Amino acid sequence: MFGRGCVALLSIPLTAQVLSVMPSSFHVSDGERIDVGFHSESSLALDRLRDATIHTGKLQYNVTNLRMVGDHVSGDARMPAKGTLVITARTLPNVVDRELRSQPGESAKPGRELASQYAKALVRSGIGDATYAKPVGFVIELVPENDPFSLKVGDRLPMRLFWKGKPAHGLMVMATHPGSAESYAVGLTDSEGRVYVTLNASGKWRLHAIAMERCADEQKADWESYWASLTFEIR
Repeated sequence: MFGRGCVALLSIPLTAQVLSVMPSSFHVSDGERIDVGFHSESSLALDRLRDATIHTGKLQYNVTNLRMVGDHVSGDARMPAKGTLVITARTLPNVVDRELRSQPGESAKPGRELASQYAKALVRSGIGDATYAKPVGFVIELVPENDPFSLKVGDRLPMRLFWKGKPAHGLMVMATHPGSAESYAVGLTDSEGRVYVTLNASGKWRLHAIAMERCADEQKADWESYWASLTFEIR
């Protein structure tokens, strides 16, 4: 997988630290302004959010006017160009207490986890391009190999998971969509970090995955976790 002692199993729901980027619309016009929400199942403080950015094929633009709206952060984004746009955000690491186990069958033990989150959303402005398949350089990220906006219900979407710039082998990818009551397992990534997602419903989708390793600084935490998410829409 990643080497001995590098992956832990959570004894908590696998959505507890997921950060999601949720634009008010996934299909926009060139120059249109939209609201972008940054949501987390756990509390998200505004001062922990970083790199709220719109990526085009060549340039990057900031999401502006970041502010707290209820329990999530919201921002404004002007769609700067036609094509496929990627909206991203990450969080500063945050220490949380967890019940963790390092091997299947072991009893869960209290531990401290240093969690950081990395989120992406795909938005289509006019005719799409291949920007969806270009990694943004996050520590952990999900990268589709086909354009989700070109697919329909029943199609399979090949997806790759990268961790520290390399294919992440043997990690579980989870999915949530309007037809699912809760997140469910899509499957484990293969040796190339690839998993296939069957698009069995229309609407807004979120995929997420987690990588964990022993924390290098034992004074800070026992484990360090990296949470990736990707949101898009199937019409």
